[in-house]
Amino acid sequence: MECHPEVKQGLEWTICQGTQRFQSSRPRWWYFVISNCKPASWRGLSVFAEYKIEMKNGDSTFLKHFSADEYYVLPVDTGFLLLELILYILSIFLARALKARHFLHSTFKLCRVAILFEIISLSVLVWSYCGYGWHGIWILHSKNTGYYVRGVQQSLFLLFLLLVAKGYTITA
Repeated sequence: MECHPEVKQGLEWTICQGTQRFQSSRPRWWYFVISNCKPASWRGLSVFAEYKIEMKNGDSTFLKHFSADEYYVLPVDTGFLLLELILYILSIFLARALKARHFLHSTFKLCRVAILFEIISLSVLVWSYCGYGWHGIWILHSKNTGYYVRGVQQSLFLLFLLLVAKGYTITA
């Protein structure tokens, strides 16, 4: 790191620029401290600091900005998004077969709507996590929106399970 004195608006500033790389073999907490090291007569003066810190976990394009507990959220959500898409496509074929036999019940439609809401929530979450992984900045409100849509999906799926448990779909 390089430091040099500079006078701004009649005050002497110490300007430091550079990069510092910390490497660790496991997740850790890091603390940074800036202090005034002048003699006792300077104690009343504050330390003004402008800084930019970019912390990364490795060099992977989509994973470098995630903390250790969020490291595999993006790949897992992407995998489940693909599985939900396959499940929804299969439900379309099953719905056609049930409609042809006049067995397409409203609970199955409710289940398909719940799957669709899960696809929407996972799409929003994957988009949000991709943006964060790429730039290191959360896309405004997208993560919360994904979780709200997931809450609607879980409510619909729970309603579906309750209706099935009560025997609403039993046909003679």
